[in-house]
Amino acid sequence: MPKGYLIAHVNITDANAYAIYSKAAGEAIASFAAKHVAPKVIAVSGRHEHVEGETHTKHMVIEFDSFADAKAFYESPEYQAAKVLCAGAASGNFVLVEGAG
Repeated sequence: MPKGYLIAHVNITDANAYAIYSKAAGEAIASFAAKHVAPKVIAVSGRHEHVEGETHTKHMVIEFDSFADAKAFYESPEYQAAKVLCAGAASGNFVLVEGAG
């Protein structure tokens, strides 16, 4: 079964508020991991080079056991509660992707 990925590209506009969101999102991941196969953070910010399209300041890739697990995490009450904290703190794009076979 192919893995599932949550990919985020974000521009932070309020670092303090984003830190609160980030902590809550981390707690949502821990809560999800207690019930499912633990998600794995593949990449988070660090060195990056913008080569095409809209630029962002923060990037993250989280691997899940399946696309269904990635979607279940994103739609979970724990992550949706954390997501509310991000409003006004950052803008960007989040996408769920199914891995190649």
